Formats: sequence, structure tokens, C-alpha cells
Amino acid sequence: ILSNNIVENLRLHAKSRPSYPAMIHADKVLSYSDLWFEVTCLAASLRQKGIGQSSTVGVCLGDNMGHLISLHALAFLGAIILPMDIRWKTSEKNRVLFKFNATFVITESELDITSDIQVIRISIDEKRSWDGLEPLKTPVQAESLPLILSLSSGTTGAPNGPLITHE
Repeated sequence: ILSNNIVENLRLHAKSRPSYPAMIHADKVLSYSDLWFEVTCLAASLRQKGIGQSSTVGVCLGDNMGHLISLHALAFLGAIILPMDIRWKTSEKNRVLFKFNATFVITESELDITSDIQVIRISIDEKRSWDGLEPLKTPVQAESLPLILSLSSGTTGAPNGPLITHE
């Protein structure tokens, strides 16, 4: 039985289909059990840095496994995901982070952030900051919690967007 919660669905797949491929990128394949391990270890690292339920976190990553692992780890913690395009200008990134009161941003490279937002750099290919951490066991279980901001600038050019829940 599948759940409305994306993290719970991943956990169920890791339990029932541990060796099945969950993600394929270039020549790298992650099974469901490996993906669950990566997600829960990254969630432990992000929790240590202060990210928790209802934290608004900008995600400014390229199209790679680290991006998907990060999204799942944030959902695991009950954080609100603020998607950001890596191609945006610095001023656009700062405007979106400020508009939605983000307290953290996850990126692969240096960002010139003009506020007190904590920048967390990650990489799936190098030694990961979550290597050696004990994986978290229990995700936040609240399907009505906000999950992601669906961004649009519409015709105004000003960022806005509704909060979407797991439901």
C-alpha cells in the first residue's frame, strides 16, 4: 500500500525491493536500499546543521543524484523545499531566498548570499559530509505539512507560489 508521503513510499520500496534500481544517472545506479541509506544519512547531517520541520530550504543544485537525495532528505525532515534554478543570477537567487524567508540553501558551489542564510555545500561524487553518520530512523509523518513551494513569477516578475503538501 502506497502512502501520500513521498518519503514513506521510498521507505516501503527500500524494504520490499531493496536491490531494484531507484535512480540511474550516467553510469551510476543506486538501489532503493542504497538510496534510503543516502537519504537518511544526509537527513542526519542536515538535522545537525539545524534543518528541521518547517525550515524553508533553498535547493540550488544541478540535475544529478545529489539533487534527488537532497529533496528526499528534506522531505524526511519535514522541511519546506524552495526550488532554485542554478542558472539564475545571484540577484534572483537572493530575491527568492529573501521573499520566502529561507534559513538555509543547499548548493554544490559557492553562492554569494547577501543575508544570514546558512549555505550548505554538498556533493554526491566527493567525500560526502554525511559519510560516517548514523542514519535517521523515523521520518516526519505529517502528510498535511508543507513540502514544496511551487514557484512562479507570473507576469509580474516577482516570485510567488503556493505551498504544496504531501497530499
